[in-house]
Amino acid sequence: MGLTQVSLAHLSGISLPTIQNIESNKANPSLSVLKSLFETLAINIELKSSPANWVILAECGAAITVLNQEKGSHIKPSPQVLLHNLKLACRELKNAKNTNSADSDHERKMQAVQSLFLALKLHFPSFYKKKCAKVPLFFEWVPKTGDVPGKLLRLYRHSVSVLATFL
Repeated sequence: MGLTQVSLAHLSGISLPTIQNIESNKANPSLSVLKSLFETLAINIELKSSPANWVILAECGAAITVLNQEKGSHIKPSPQVLLHNLKLACRELKNAKNTNSADSDHERKMQAVQSLFLALKLHFPSFYKKKCAKVPLFFEWVPKTGDVPGKLLRLYRHSVSVLATFL
């Protein structure tokens, strides 16, 4: 944009030393500093949540066939990988539900996540209690054990067999 550091500092209200440190990779600017700089430079910042990696979730036991994505991943299933991707999946499903933008795969993904939670709750109760039971994001996706439809039970069996390989 042809601005000098001095001009950018003056227009943005950010100090010249801060701008110099940012340019020389010596600063870790806050979002508010970046926002001021980017507004001055007429650049928009958009923060979006990462989508769930359904390939990894499938490898961790989610009973789901992933279409239009690379089969397999370089990440080995582990408890940490499972929990991280379950959080992303629950957030993705909740956002789709809240914005009424649930696509045709929404129900299928929801059942895959529920089958994982059911398998964790029934077959790996100590892991479930320690790692899942206190995460508010998970609450609405854990099915009530007395009210499980037949299809979910079939998916749950698949989840148990995969989870048993790494939990």
